[in-house]
Amino acid sequence: MTIPDEYNKVSVTKAGLLKSAPHRQAAQDFLDFLTGEESQQIFQKFGFGPANK
Repeated sequence: MTIPDEYNKVSVTKAGLLKSAPHRQAAQDFLDFLTGEESQQIFQKFGFGPANK
């Protein structure tokens, strides 16, 4: 589906690791996944730009 430019809104979603995260390694693993090759392919497939570190 193509959305006309006047209705399309670009948004930025951020992710980060909190100092007080109770499951710090799981959070880091998730961030690594978000910026990894597999998720980049998924993002591209659905029309999203790349995740940046």
